[in-house]
Amino acid sequence: MTELNKNLVSTTFNFNAATTLFDWTNAYACAMASHLAYCDENKIAAQIKGVWGIEQFQFIENKETQAFVMSTDKLVLVAFRGTESNKIKDWVTDLKMKLIAGPFNGKVHHGFNSGIDLVWAQVKETISKLGFPEKSLWFTGHSLGAALAALAAARVRAENLPVQGLYTFGQPRTGDSTFAKNFDIEMNGKAFRFVNNNDIVPRIPPALPFRYHHLGVLRYFDVLGNYKSKMGFFNTFMDHVLGRIADFGDLGTDGVKDHSMENYLRLVKAQTDQKKD
Repeated sequence: MTELNKNLVSTTFNFNAATTLFDWTNAYACAMASHLAYCDENKIAAQIKGVWGIEQFQFIENKETQAFVMSTDKLVLVAFRGTESNKIKDWVTDLKMKLIAGPFNGKVHHGFNSGIDLVWAQVKETISKLGFPEKSLWFTGHSLGAALAALAAARVRAENLPVQGLYTFGQPRTGDSTFAKNFDIEMNGKAFRFVNNNDIVPRIPPALPFRYHHLGVLRYFDVLGNYKSKMGFFNTFMDHVLGRIADFGDLGTDGVKDHSMENYLRLVKAQTDQKKD
């Protein structure tokens, strides 16, 4: 399990629970939760209850799928655990590309769908117990956890229930173009997908020949860690090249290092701190 980086995690949990717009405070809170999701149950509880002072908390685990749900007086937040950085190579190699029927008349990744199936009944029961739909509902996650968070949001919307927001980090393509298009319609601009420069995971599964497609509104960090709300194809390509050059001679690959949730948390925290100045 990952150790919580205390230097990047605030001692307070702030969240604008009523907004439907992109919000850096919420991005940072979701990044902290996605980072925290890699810890074991005791460490997660110690942070949420002992440091943030939030008593409503439930840890959920079934086989390889792990998540936690926390709730304040205004919101319910579900965070899914992703993939440890040292297992990215195996995960990419073993990826099962099959698409199966999913929400909104689209198709979704078979493996991701199986992962959310493992915990879905418990997630639904827990969010209801903690106050949804009276409270606003949010989903977040990193890597595999990002895909699970997106599928969870899709399942809630498929039941015509409200999802206030989705913030993901290093999310792989989760379904086909029909699913992605209709998901974005259902979420109505409330799904935000962070990508860090050469992060390898958002490039899989391949768009061709498997017909996978990205969803949500892109939030991009370039090779220098600068935030970009929009990046054209050429600028994105050149930024990837610069990332490879900057990484030349370093240990590990740029794509795996850029995928680290700790790096996403650092980048989001820097932007959040800047907005406060």
